[in-house]
Amino acid sequence: MELMESKKTRIHDASPGTLTSSVQASDVNAIAQIAGRDWNGDTIVYPYRSGEIVRLPKGTSLPVTLKVLEYELFHICPIKVTNISFAPIGLLDMLNSGGAVEHIEVQLDSEKKAEHYDGEVATEFSDSLSKNRSTTATIALKVRRCGRLGMYCSRRPLKHTVGNAETEFN
Repeated sequence: MELMESKKTRIHDASPGTLTSSVQASDVNAIAQIAGRDWNGDTIVYPYRSGEIVRLPKGTSLPVTLKVLEYELFHICPIKVTNISFAPIGLLDMLNSGGAVEHIEVQLDSEKKAEHYDGEVATEFSDSLSKNRSTTATIALKVRRCGRLGMYCSRRPLKHTVGNAETEFN
């Protein structure tokens, strides 16, 4: 007795259209719990391929249009608001950029300085525009690899250090 094999032929759409949609903070499961009680709902969206940083106020979305065989990977990060708005994006050359950020600490008291250790990036900010301003926030990040670190800040940092060495911020 001979067994017959059956094969199914799938027809691929030779000319699919573009995909149009949007992304928003609520697309991320449990983002409100991760961000904490004081989160106001604003986020930073970092599209990996385009590399443009987009600030999204609470409840808004970012329109997305993709052509055939195009893709984009969106990293959505809650904005931490003290007297300075800040969001750590992570290592920009990694597909999971935010996965490189292991720890973040925001210190508002300029008298206390965070201890520095290997892999830590510290950035000092002020809410004043004068060059002789006092520090009002120190933000320390611990990241797990080397590379281009991206962050959103509402003010230009006064000082930026990696480990214990002061570095240029651009």
